[in-house]
Amino acid sequence: MGYPQLYRAYFGRGVRERGQAGSAATGTMAAGLTANSSIWTLRYPETAVMPGAGPYAGKRLYVQRICVQFNTLTAFTTPVTAGRRIHLVRGAPTSATASDPTGGAAFTMVRKRSDTSDENLGVGRIATTAALTTTGFTFETSKLRRLNLSHAGNSGAETSVEWRFDGVVADPIYLLPGELLAIQAGANDFDAAGTFELVVDCDAVELVGV
Repeated sequence: MGYPQLYRAYFGRGVRERGQAGSAATGTMAAGLTANSSIWTLRYPETAVMPGAGPYAGKRLYVQRICVQFNTLTAFTTPVTAGRRIHLVRGAPTSATASDPTGGAAFTMVRKRSDTSDENLGVGRIATTAALTTTGFTFETSKLRRLNLSHAGNSGAETSVEWRFDGVVADPIYLLPGELLAIQAGANDFDAAGTFELVVDCDAVELVGV
């Protein structure tokens, strides 16, 4: 079933809207990021790690849009470097007691409707100057999206992308309870000289039992 049908079925059951949006920005990211180090994460923080039991059965967090803006602050030693990129990937906890990612700064998803007092749907973190710590999570080998930065190594270079999962361009990425999305450095081509900043916007909605 496609996302539009899921969404209509959700409202057809008379369940209140649970859509939220969030925006986060790094500080000046230090040079020399290692491959697959996490810069941004969004975790779906339900108590049950997997659906199928108790009050969390069937819950999903559907991510509808992620917008990424990348700015180079200090030029990289080799401004044009093949393989410099970031990617979007999904991860799962290795145990029911896995902690949220740490380091950097937290960001809060904001309710799209101001007349509700429901919980925040996601636990978000963004790096400040160094990569986040994601101990206790295993990331999928396949990447969901990539942003090529091979050309963006000079000071002042800007690159942006909007990844839409809105049921028109593509169906949403969904997270099961406990899972997360991460934006990570790609191959280790963020050399020791360059610094950058990243801004990430995200929209998501929770659908229950559809």
